[in-house]
Amino acid sequence: MYVRSAKDRDEAWLTDLLASAGDGIDAFRPEEFVVAVDETTGTRLGTGQLVRHESDADRPVSELTALVVSPQARNQGVGAHLVERIAAHATDSGVQRLYVQTKQPRYFTQFGFRGVEEVDRPAALPTAPTDAITMSLQPEQFQMPDRLRRRFKQLRFDDTETAQTTADEFEVTTDDATYKYEP
Repeated sequence: MYVRSAKDRDEAWLTDLLASAGDGIDAFRPEEFVVAVDETTGTRLGTGQLVRHESDADRPVSELTALVVSPQARNQGVGAHLVERIAAHATDSGVQRLYVQTKQPRYFTQFGFRGVEEVDRPAALPTAPTDAITMSLQPEQFQMPDRLRRRFKQLRFDDTETAQTTADEFEVTTDDATYKYEP
C-alpha cells in the first residue's frame, strides 16, 4: 500500500466514499487530497484532506479533514498513514499548526494531537460538528506508533466489494473504444 496525491480521476470515487461516511465536500480540489492505494490491486482504500482556511493572521489556518477509510481496510493502519502523509505535506508547506475537529480524540492523541481550548480555537476554522473536539499538532512533531506501522505492513483486505467494472458489463467492445489516458 502507498499514499499518493489525489488525481482528477479520483473525484467520483472520493465523493462516493465521503458520502457513504456522511461527509461531503464543497468542491473537489485534487491538490488538497491524498489517497491510499493497494499497490497489488490498485484499489483505493481511503482518503484525507488538508484544507487551508483564510485567516486574519499572517498564515492561513490548516485543517486535516475528510479522513475516511473504506470499510474493508479499516483497523489496519491505513488512516494512520493518511494522517502521516498529510502532516508531512503540512510540514513541507510551512504549516506551523495543523488542526482537526473530531469525535474520535483518542485516535488523534496517539499521533501527538492535543485538545484546543475554545478561546484558543482559530476563528477561521468552520464551526465544529456537535460533540466534536478541536485538536492541534505542530506537524513536524507527528508521531507514528510502531503498532500502526507494523499493522500497515501486514495489510490484508477483502476487495470483493470494490471489484472494478469491466467494459463487457457496459456492453462496450474494446476494439472500437477510445481511451483517455491521464499522465
